[in-house]
Amino acid sequence: MRRIEVVQAKERDKQEQLSTMGRALRTSLRVPTDTYITGDIPTLLTLLGQVPAVPERKRD
Repeated sequence: MRRIEVVQAKERDKQEQLSTMGRALRTSLRVPTDTYITGDIPTLLTLLGQVPAVPERKRD
């Protein structure tokens, strides 16, 4: 029973560390507000995937 408590304590400590790091990152890094990922991105990528590759130039 003691071993389970130790494992649970370690897991709890790990979660607390991750939470602390997450809070620190959120307060120190600003999220850019001038860039948006919209529903248009998948459409654009699909269309770009249909553009044929540029052939290599022939050497004279």
